[in-house]
Amino acid sequence: NCSIPQPWIKRQEVEQDSLLISCGTGGGATEVYRQFIQSLSYHRINSFKRVFVEPRLVPRIHEDWLQPADFSQTMFSRVLAAICRPGLGILSECMAYGIRMFPMFEGNNIEMSRNAKLIVDMELGLTNETFREALMSANYFASDIALQEFHRRRTRRILETTTTSAARVLISHIEKS
Repeated sequence: NCSIPQPWIKRQEVEQDSLLISCGTGGGATEVYRQFIQSLSYHRINSFKRVFVEPRLVPRIHEDWLQPADFSQTMFSRVLAAICRPGLGILSECMAYGIRMFPMFEGNNIEMSRNAKLIVDMELGLTNETFREALMSANYFASDIALQEFHRRRTRRILETTTTSAARVLISHIEKS
């Protein structure tokens, strides 16, 4: 995993047909995510061929379409949307792979609130009040080809601008020394 978006990461040419559900390692959201995933185990997610979930949150008994996430290049290349706790690691991976984000997190976390606001402000995803709403938003995104294309262009433009800006800062520091 990377903590800073890497513009040279090339998404593998596979169908983006999956949803990722990830709560990261920090904060107090783990149990709420576990309950949400448990509720998914009994209902087929028709907009996605598979749902990747952090291995520690996969229910003991689950449907075949619910799979442990391995956070590999292949997995990220397959993911179209992510319901995630918006830590820097997952945000950078989602940006690098052009994944639409639907952040869900514990409400009293200032860092997560700030990151979720940035996602919305940069038009890289939407916040929702409930997991059910986040899933509805992800399903809508999966069914809207025009919105997917807008998202791909938006992500590409942000990464190109960010890379250019970062390069300018580094060059100016090198020239000064």
